[in-house]
Amino acid sequence: MKKTAFLLFSIVITVIASAQINLKDSSVQAIGYWDKNEKQSYIITTDKFKIREGDTISKSQLTYDVDITIVDSTANSYVIEWKYSNYRVTGGELIRQKIDAFFQDLTIRFKTDEMGGFDELLNWQEVRDHIKKTTTLLLQEFKNEPKLMEVMAEVGKIYNSKENIEALAINDIQQFYLFYGAKYIKGETIEATIQVPNVMGGKPFDADALLYLDEINEKDENYILRYEQTVDEKQLLAAVTEYVSKIAKTAGKTAPKDLGIKNLVNELQIGSRIHDYGWVIYSVSTKKVTAEGMENVEERVIEIKD
Repeated sequence: MKKTAFLLFSIVITVIASAQINLKDSSVQAIGYWDKNEKQSYIITTDKFKIREGDTISKSQLTYDVDITIVDSTANSYVIEWKYSNYRVTGGELIRQKIDAFFQDLTIRFKTDEMGGFDELLNWQEVRDHIKKTTTLLLQEFKNEPKLMEVMAEVGKIYNSKENIEALAINDIQQFYLFYGAKYIKGETIEATIQVPNVMGGKPFDADALLYLDEINEKDENYILRYEQTVDEKQLLAAVTEYVSKIAKTAGKTAPKDLGIKNLVNELQIGSRIHDYGWVIYSVSTKKVTAEGMENVEERVIEIKD
């Protein structure tokens, strides 16, 4: 049985009891039952690799630690802090390694609703200034490499507003809290047409998305929720063409009107195992962008520490 919703997260939930797993109707409610000053620590690993005709031609890995603290808890919301530390980067270009480590020693403070769903970033100006400072230092370090400077300048522009930072700079947080705030029934799929952020800085993309309950583990008191998303191909191609044109113009060059790209696909899959007490145990996000026999893959794993 399928249910269609125009807005993915506009789901009205009535909380009947404290337990999230209901075996009678094979349903779960993803709710954060967190206490003030409660803490959890996680290790997050992101692997990026490029595949051409079945062969991996490049690979890099980013690993870091996050300490999560419930700073405040009210009847209507939670205030939560994520403190980033211990960044380790292997593989890839030096400039990419430095960009990936942007959040070293940074604390992100944000608010969720009463269910645990992400609401808003609270210290976005601090995050903006941190990214701006780091970008400025990198521009100075790589001042003799014009192409890299162009990319860094674009990065600085993208992360210059609260909306952009929420949409583009805190993907791990968005992944972590994606499923909170809704009830899921085994065998039912929530479908929606949504808008997703454009990392190139243009208009958001339309995307087809669906969520569903994959598994209930009664013995270990946890469950697995899954999310699948596919971006509109025509909008994606138009955005790529515009972005290439913008970069070429900055460099004093002329970009071709037709890039000759066919079969452009942007897909995202997320699966999270969540314990009945409200904390994510394990979550994996896999993003694939495919075009002309080339596949760019980014896989992020969030795992609770023992």
